[in-house]
Amino acid sequence: MFCDHCGRELYPSAVVCPGCGCATPRAAAERGVANVSPDDKGGLLWWLLGAILASTFVPIILFVVWKDQYPKRGKAVLIGYVVGLVAIPLLIVVAYIAMMLVIIFVAYMSSGGASMGAMSESMWMIRALVVL
Repeated sequence: MFCDHCGRELYPSAVVCPGCGCATPRAAAERGVANVSPDDKGGLLWWLLGAILASTFVPIILFVVWKDQYPKRGKAVLIGYVVGLVAIPLLIVVAYIAMMLVIIFVAYMSSGGASMGAMSESMWMIRALVVL
């Protein structure tokens, strides 16, 4: 019997390949799982890909396809997807609040910064944005 990944000869009772560390077909059959690739590293780039593609179903498809052979990579994409689903709306809300604060500051400074009564003339901009 030979290793599927590196081609090294294996003992009949071997559970993992001594050359590359991959599970042998015998071990995979005993555990009932597919052979996991040795180059499955997961990592930040796969997590970032999931976050970037959070508005699509691509990360879910990648997780389903990779869950047996590349479990770390699939998990990283799925985690990035979930974080992206939470982070993107949160960033939109934070950007909206920051924009409102800048408009209030500009309206206050354009009124001379002296009194709040003078500022009320330029408050129509703020009221229009709050309605949105």
